[in-house]
Amino acid sequence: MIKTIFFDFFGTLAKFYPEREEIQIQALNQFDLNTTPEKIKYGYKFADSYMEKINSSDKPLSLMDITERSIFFSEYESLILEHAGLNVDLITAGNIWQAVQKIPYGFKLYDDVIPVFDHLHTLGYKLGIITNMGKNLYGISDQLGISQYLSHIITSEEVGIGKPRPEIFQAALKASNSTINEIIHVGDSYDSDIAGATALDIKAILIQRDDEQHNAQYQFMINDLKSLYKYI
Repeated sequence: MIKTIFFDFFGTLAKFYPEREEIQIQALNQFDLNTTPEKIKYGYKFADSYMEKINSSDKPLSLMDITERSIFFSEYESLILEHAGLNVDLITAGNIWQAVQKIPYGFKLYDDVIPVFDHLHTLGYKLGIITNMGKNLYGISDQLGISQYLSHIITSEEVGIGKPRPEIFQAALKASNSTINEIIHVGDSYDSDIAGATALDIKAILIQRDDEQHNAQYQFMINDLKSLYKYI
């Protein structure tokens, strides 16, 4: 019987506002570089895959020092730009990433989050988040008005390891005092969320917010949170 439902945060519950593609365009304008949001979105797919690979290694982002993180994000930005059709050297990519970080942004919940959280909370389910973000997610959750629904927030910064590593999912099991048969994890990344959870035999639901079917063969897949009800 399902008692606790964990969710990924970015791409599952919330998105950047403005969209991260728009943030990149603004930063690129400072370097007289031009491309389209569609190409940037395509580039992010490769960069995000690289990030997931790093987070599944023995030296995830959460364990990197400042210098290592700087090198990583230079490489991350370089991948975005390369697959968006822009070839720049690694130093320039690092400078562009720094410009990206200086552009004000926030997070915006998807429209279905509050109604679904409210309904699940009313039904008695405990809700939580498993994220590769840091402890700043506590404040972000307050600002977005979802803290009242959350029993647990599991961050890679606090655990010291990120998804898809089993340790972060084990931390969620321990924090929620749940068995693997009592929780579900919902996320938008097959490699990070689905593969990570199912490696421990935790039932996982893949949510795909866009129109692209990245893993159309996966058994448990939804396009919005309201469709989650049929799995609990």
